[in-house]
Amino acid sequence: LHTDESGIIYTLSRKSTENIASFLQGKGIEAKAYHAGLPTEEKNKTYADFVADRVQIVVATIAFGMGIDKSNIRFVVHMTLPKTIENFYQEIGRAGRDGVESETLLLYSAADIVQQKMFIEDLPETPYKEHAFNKLDAMVRFANSENCRHQTVAAYFDDRIESCGTKCDNCTAPASEKIDITTAARMMLSAILRTEQNFGLHYIVDVLKGSKEQRLLQNGHDSLSVYGIGDEYTKNQWLTIGDKLLELGAVAIGEFKVYKLTEFGVEVIKGAHTIDLKKERLTVQKAEAKKKVTYFDDYDVEMYDKLRTLRTQIASEKGIPPYIVFSDKTLKDLSSKVPQNKEEMLEVHGIGDVKFERYGEAFLELLNEQ
Repeated sequence: LHTDESGIIYTLSRKSTENIASFLQGKGIEAKAYHAGLPTEEKNKTYADFVADRVQIVVATIAFGMGIDKSNIRFVVHMTLPKTIENFYQEIGRAGRDGVESETLLLYSAADIVQQKMFIEDLPETPYKEHAFNKLDAMVRFANSENCRHQTVAAYFDDRIESCGTKCDNCTAPASEKIDITTAARMMLSAILRTEQNFGLHYIVDVLKGSKEQRLLQNGHDSLSVYGIGDEYTKNQWLTIGDKLLELGAVAIGEFKVYKLTEFGVEVIKGAHTIDLKKERLTVQKAEAKKKVTYFDDYDVEMYDKLRTLRTQIASEKGIPPYIVFSDKTLKDLSSKVPQNKEEMLEVHGIGDVKFERYGEAFLELLNEQ
């Protein structure tokens, strides 16, 4: 498709840049690896050869491309998931700078997400760490989105454009059955408003599902008109609907993963727009979803993510950093041991009587739901 045309292939590790470049060379393609570990002289030569069209493809980490003076790059391929939409947008923007139509391809697997999360886990407990998780979540939603890619990226940057129609994989994909979820979308948006835009997605779903979770009852949200009106959908389906609203830019995520309505979201509530969703996204059975649970370092990643979400919600309500509630190490221990009562929970790293009295019941309720 791009015979003799210039392109960049981005990958995560230095070793993979060399392996892919070697593979392409074996196919008779002029390809070179580029990463921070190479000698400066070799990197400079690769750059010069690429600009002069003596090298067709550069396989690189993100170390390559900043300030590159080459307008005729025809394709950019990501072999792994970028950390953020900002990184992705900047990297694909290196193609087609001469105005000629060019192409981008994103390839990724669930293992990429796990690996990126592991990198973030190693960061110090600072507000940036939570910010990094939020950015990664947005990138994952983009990769899984069924909407126009151009439209989704524009919405992420607070812009609204028409769908491209013929220029992205989603717009050119064979037609699939869609269902109207406008009513459900308005329910969720209304629940976000009625809880004063102070909570995350899981909490909003609990309100819609009529949860008896202690924190929800203490907040008096069982008296809201939207409490318990969401029986038509399962919890997982509501989470999918929430993801769809994020993809469309009807909601935005604030600090501590709090959901807030955008101007477009307000228009949806007022009935100015309809929302459709591919039917298959709502028909994934819970049993099938459980098969996707990934384990590493002897703890349940899916449970750990749920515990992190709860920790963030509690921290937001109390106006404290999340690590004050429980450390990441404590959450990992909880997701590994899954205690079912106070006595078992007190055996978990970092939990004493005071911590349990302050936060234990909410975490126990979540653990007992599994």
